[in-house]
Amino acid sequence: FTEENPLSAASRLDGFSIVEGYSENGAAIVNYYSDAQFANLSIQNNITYGFISGVIHNSASYARFTNILVAGNVSVLGTIYNEASSIEFTNMTVSSNKAAFFGGIVSIYSRLDIRNSIVYGNTLEGVVDMSESEILIQNSLIQEMEDTGQGNIAATDPMFLQMPLFDSAPFEGGDYRLWGGSPAIDKGVNGFLSPDHIKDLAGRDRIENGIVDLGTYEGAHCKEITTQASAIAFSKIESDAIRVEWDKGDGSH
Repeated sequence: FTEENPLSAASRLDGFSIVEGYSENGAAIVNYYSDAQFANLSIQNNITYGFISGVIHNSASYARFTNILVAGNVSVLGTIYNEASSIEFTNMTVSSNKAAFFGGIVSIYSRLDIRNSIVYGNTLEGVVDMSESEILIQNSLIQEMEDTGQGNIAATDPMFLQMPLFDSAPFEGGDYRLWGGSPAIDKGVNGFLSPDHIKDLAGRDRIENGIVDLGTYEGAHCKEITTQASAIAFSKIESDAIRVEWDKGDGSH
């Protein structure tokens, strides 16, 4: 695409995974002169080896990214690299990415709007302005950012169910849903979501308890637990309560 003939905002990539990409430039997504929309994607286990590029590379573009997991990737300069672009990031989870320089989001001569998002557990800082960018971060949890203005949460563990260390990248896996009690629950702004984004990445209702959560997954979750004392044991977290159910194998609970 070119400046005279860009990819229009009517273009939308929605609902799939991008894995095992290997490229000098943008192993998962490359946007040049693109106004496209990207939604409900899982981007994992990709490697970009070129110096000035990320796994997602935006240049001269006006793209929108919503409800996207970016985890377990490897690059050199930022997992998401933005140059001379205007980009919206809404309900993103960017975690466990490894880079030689900055594993989160990098901006050069760009405008970034980051809302309802979690950028945490990557190499070095979460969001970096390398040159003359305008970055607006609202209602987000960003690695190494302590400013709590604009509804942001000072950098703290978002409490993912399972967050592999970035040193283990590249990988495909982890569990970036939120534990009950996560500081990211009910901390977003519903108005940042467009009306067509009604489900999270797992297909769960996007808004629970009246307020959208940060990141790509909605609601409090727990892990299945198996013990010697019972055939099946698991817990569900509902509001502030924990419910435990089990089956002893004789029909009793």
